[in-house]
Amino acid sequence: MVIAVKQKILTKLLFSLKQAYLKFTIDTKKLPEGFDKIVYLKLYPDVAATGLDPAIHYLRYGQYENRTFSIPFILGSDGQVIQNTYKDAILFVTHQANHPGNVLLNFNLIKSLMARHTVVVLLVGEFAFSDTFTKIASSVMITSDLKGDPIMAQFIVNKLCDHFQFKVALFDSLESRELMPVLSHQFIPLFSIIHDVAPLTSPEAAFREAFFWASDVIFSTSIALSNVKEEFPNLRHNFAHVIPHGLSGAPTSNDQIVKLS
Repeated sequence: MVIAVKQKILTKLLFSLKQAYLKFTIDTKKLPEGFDKIVYLKLYPDVAATGLDPAIHYLRYGQYENRTFSIPFILGSDGQVIQNTYKDAILFVTHQANHPGNVLLNFNLIKSLMARHTVVVLLVGEFAFSDTFTKIASSVMITSDLKGDPIMAQFIVNKLCDHFQFKVALFDSLESRELMPVLSHQFIPLFSIIHDVAPLTSPEAAFREAFFWASDVIFSTSIALSNVKEEFPNLRHNFAHVIPHGLSGAPTSNDQIVKLS
């Protein structure tokens, strides 16, 4: 018993000495701007379990493992970080809009919504055309892929809801469904827009979650809806709207930035 207690005390002492040594030898001034110790520990329970200082862990390991260290900023149309709170906004969530066709569809939808509403665009994943959305939306937030990361999804929604009172959230991709339950718990109505290629690329669970969490599910073509119900018989009794995309125009030099008021 005495030996066990001594070993425990020795272990703690060695760990404290290691922490002190690392703090002395590692330059925490090299931490990236915006590094958040609380966010880092909540995102990575394995780091919290080690007891290691999160700043030291990031500099020694995390940066080489591409670990997330903060919540993304929300940028206004002027490129500045959003500080104020705005009412009656619409959240538009899109996932890896790298395909020109999808970008064009979303561009026209957001542009039409901007005529009457404050539109906040959440870009999830990698984007080759992020400037297109920054040009027309009231605000834009860019984050990494949230698939399988409910903790970051919660952080993202909390930050957005700190600055905007959303009337509704529109999802243009099933791949962003990690955010659906979090937004639903904020009592924000959800609309899931499913494009015609989704039945070929998404699993049944993705559609099931969309039908469960969304207030309404909208397919771009009746063929896409039919394909889903044929491929996944368990979803045959779920109701969905069919609303065609309609005509889409390409961005022009006249599409000016719309600032928040």
